[in-house]
Amino acid sequence: MSSRASTLWTFAITSVALFMVTLDNLVVTTALPVIRRNLHASLTQLEWTVNAYTLTFAVLLLTGAALGDRLGRRLMFAVGLAV
Repeated sequence: MSSRASTLWTFAITSVALFMVTLDNLVVTTALPVIRRNLHASLTQLEWTVNAYTLTFAVLLLTGAALGDRLGRRLMFAVGLAV
């Protein structure tokens, strides 16, 4: 594979991953009015909810990437599907 094709594939895969992370955050943001209404949450509590979700997601993403480097990406993908 040429260097240019490899660069394009890397860009495409990274773009799809960023889109998925953004979409995942959008789900939490969309649920905020329902969370506020059902749990009678204040604005500060809603901020904590979004920040806690984003931080947890980032930590698990980095942990999964590190384990994928050590144990193998295919194995980690299979474990992720099983979970």
